[in-house]
Amino acid sequence: MPRRFVIDKLPFYAHSIALAYTYVQQSPQEKIDLSPSVQKELMTLGPIFMKDAHIPSQDHLAEQELETRASALLNAIYSELTGAYASLDPVEGLTRMMQYGIYFVAEYGEIVDPGVLPDEGDFAVTDAYVYGSLREIPLPEKEEVGSRGSLFDQEDPPEEATTIEVFYATDRERTGKDEPEDIYGGGRSRRKDPLQGPVEYGICEVSIPPNHKVGEIEAPVWWKLEFTPNPEKHVVLLKVEASPKDAFFQKMRQTVESASRKEAFVFVHGYNVEFHEAAKRSGQMAFDMGFDGAPIMYSWPSRGSTPAYTIDEANIQWTKKHLQDFLQDVSDQSGAETIHLIAHSMGNRALSRAFADLSKEQEEKLGETFKNVILTAPDIDADVFKSEIAPAMLKSKSHITLYASSTDRALQLSKKIHGHPRAGDSGDFLVVLPGMDTIDATNANTELLGHSYFADSVDIISDIVQILSEGTQASKRKGLEKQSNDMGDYWIVPEKS
Repeated sequence: MPRRFVIDKLPFYAHSIALAYTYVQQSPQEKIDLSPSVQKELMTLGPIFMKDAHIPSQDHLAEQELETRASALLNAIYSELTGAYASLDPVEGLTRMMQYGIYFVAEYGEIVDPGVLPDEGDFAVTDAYVYGSLREIPLPEKEEVGSRGSLFDQEDPPEEATTIEVFYATDRERTGKDEPEDIYGGGRSRRKDPLQGPVEYGICEVSIPPNHKVGEIEAPVWWKLEFTPNPEKHVVLLKVEASPKDAFFQKMRQTVESASRKEAFVFVHGYNVEFHEAAKRSGQMAFDMGFDGAPIMYSWPSRGSTPAYTIDEANIQWTKKHLQDFLQDVSDQSGAETIHLIAHSMGNRALSRAFADLSKEQEEKLGETFKNVILTAPDIDADVFKSEIAPAMLKSKSHITLYASSTDRALQLSKKIHGHPRAGDSGDFLVVLPGMDTIDATNANTELLGHSYFADSVDIISDIVQILSEGTQASKRKGLEKQSNDMGDYWIVPEKS
């Protein structure tokens, strides 16, 4: 007998219903695993919970009735899918249920198997995810995340929104739309510019609100009656402006020359990330780290959709040569004396391969400019990384840091899908190599899936700041504890008492 959801607040299931509604709308009828009666109720309630919908007025559906019907609908969806997917592999079944908004999260972010949901209690909820995404919804402010000033002992937060200029290069296709968040899509660029190839260059403007919390990407939440982004409250992508390659690097040189440290960082995002999300993340990282230089984002054509994992895998291979050429251009044309490279999740596949190939060509000379390479939660086969990629990267003499975690739910699913440990796993599979700093971030405070700790954990942001600002090895950085295993020394973020 399938257990029922425990749903205590409207916001927790609003996005799940929106997710199911969107998926059913976009799917051919023969692929929908719901009965006609459940579909009919979903078509009635779904539009109410769409991202841009307003809270229903009293003459439409009273909140109490809405909660009752929404709860019943989710339980009906869960019951029908449980029966439909009973014979499937657990990972495939979970993936399909996520397409319908069925995703189980316990009180502290643990993924709960549908078969072991409790019969009663108030800690198991349906998480609220936007269609096709594993990213978390905006939640109430987290107690452990402090203000920018209190974390880094800087001046008081600004009274007005701060605009961060983020340089970008992308081989995504253009959509033909004009809104900043919609200019680039998830397909491959077909541009054939003789000078730029498929890559387009430009500058984004990202605003950071005065009440910003370190590690957060503040966004509108409808239960606060917020329906559109507000720069005074939210991280907002204000502007995306493409630029010819020559003008792009000229502007970058000006930014670098005006900075006190003459440096830049290049961020490569991971799987299931849209262009506008990567831009906002890059701006947030630059702001939170107090980065004085040129923040640069390389955005490859991720579809920004959970079911599109294999498509993203193909695209990250396709983009590798473009990224490699771009890194060489940044080295040659940015004017930066120091360049830091940061990659997340699947983005590590392109960055590590591109850097390894550059290292084979230039060896120690490469490390003179690319001082730090930071690999966060790398979704790479651990054995392949150790035997093929890392040895080539280490020839550069750059300072290479790998962050891993045993509570990274996204990498746990990737491990099940591929059948082999990922380089971002810790525990028994932690990758420890001579010449590379490995940081076990398992104890870091982070978001629900534990996958984006590199940018939303105060502990890890603080550690990365030390790397970028001081270039220190893990053995000399504050906030880490030394550990050892059969492979050598590594460091952990200490557990909070």
